[in-house]
Amino acid sequence: MIESDNNISNKHLVFTVNSQRYAMPVNIVETVVRIVEIMPIPGAKDYIKGVINFHGDVIPVIDLRHKFTLPDRQIELTDQLIIIQDSNRKFAVMVDGVLDVIQCDETNVSHIENEIADQALLNGVAKVNDGLILLNNFEYLFSSDEIKEIDQLVKQVEL
Repeated sequence: MIESDNNISNKHLVFTVNSQRYAMPVNIVETVVRIVEIMPIPGAKDYIKGVINFHGDVIPVIDLRHKFTLPDRQIELTDQLIIIQDSNRKFAVMVDGVLDVIQCDETNVSHIENEIADQALLNGVAKVNDGLILLNNFEYLFSSDEIKEIDQLVKQVEL
C-alpha cells in the first residue's frame, strides 16, 4: 500500500482526470513528467497500462481512469505521469494534467463517510473558490493482492 500522511491539513497536488479535479498529498509525489512511451505488458490487469523506464527503474503505469471507473480515452501528448513513491516501490499514475498545489485545512475540507459507495479512495472534498476537489487516499489505491501482482509483473519485466 502507498502510505501517506493522513492529516488533511497539508499540501496537495491537484490534477485532472476526465475533467474532474483530484488531489493527492505532495509528500508521496516524487515528480511529474510528460507522458512517455509506455510498454504494454501482455496479461496485465486492466488498470495497468504497462511499464516505463524511469531513470533506470522499471515502474508500472497505473490508469486512474480504470481505478476510478471512468470512461477510457486515447492517450494524448498533453497527458502527464505523476511518479509516486512509497517505502518499497514507485508507481506512475497517468493523469490528464497537473494544475496546482493547494493547502488544505480543516476549514475547507469535508470528510467523506465510509458509508458512501466504496469511497475508500477518497479522504474528503476540498472546497475552493472555483469549486470542489476530490482528495484521494492513495493508501487504498491498491489492495494487498494487487500490490503482489504489480510487484510480480515488474520482476518479470526486469529479468
